[in-house]
Amino acid sequence: MDAVQPLVSAALIATIALFTFANLELALTEIRGDLRAARATARTRR
Repeated sequence: MDAVQPLVSAALIATIALFTFANLELALTEIRGDLRAARATARTRR
């Protein structure tokens, strides 16, 4: 059982890192989309 512990910890850390990266990627994509939309509305107002 002691040998399994480090593997479980590593798997958990990897999973958390993956989720964090995915959420960050999603947030960045959303921000980029918002910036594009803001630029588009600024253009149409001119």
